[in-house]
Amino acid sequence: RHHFGVSRVAQAGALAALHDQRFMQDVVAQVAVGRDAYYEMAKDLGLRTVPSFTNFVAFDLETKERAEALLFALLERAVFIRKPAAPHIDQLVRITVGTSHERELLASETSACSKVFAV
Repeated sequence: RHHFGVSRVAQAGALAALHDQRFMQDVVAQVAVGRDAYYEMAKDLGLRTVPSFTNFVAFDLETKERAEALLFALLERAVFIRKPAAPHIDQLVRITVGTSHERELLASETSACSKVFAV
């Protein structure tokens, strides 16, 4: 079983959404706006990002320890992000674009974790 499994009802809804071209175009446009906002946030924090054409952006924290520190600091604030475990990419955190409200919350909570970014 896939750990992010999707129910049949959710699958039916996803298929219906795929057939609604106007909805799909709006989602794609909103994700692009969100990615750009994350690129700007990373720049403000002095972080690099991995170019993305998906609904998430990978932020480069430069070390596994800093990536884990941000992951756990945000988790304590009820903000869930993901971090790859594999060497050579374990210094990244993967952050889903989300809504404008969720992006504002992330920016606020990430700023509260600014000690993670201290060199």
